[in-house]
Amino acid sequence: HPVMFRGSSMEINFATSSLGGVRILLCDEDGCPMEGYDSGILFGDSTARPVEFEKPADALNGVPVRIRFELTDADLYSFRFV
Repeated sequence: HPVMFRGSSMEINFATSSLGGVRILLCDEDGCPMEGYDSGILFGDSTARPVEFEKPADALNGVPVRIRFELTDADLYSFRFV
């Protein structure tokens, strides 16, 4: 389902193996990835890892988006916009 958020950045609580990773894409309402909103592959173990996109996340405040999480040998516990 599409979500709307308020905030200037995204944080995730996650853990990966040494070979795993998490990739986050912000997509339009139809599920198509939006240009400039691909996190690339993130790895590690953090309770509040900032997610950086090429474009600022706050440009999407109040806009319905879908969030695609791609996990490879990883656990995603939570995410939030701050």
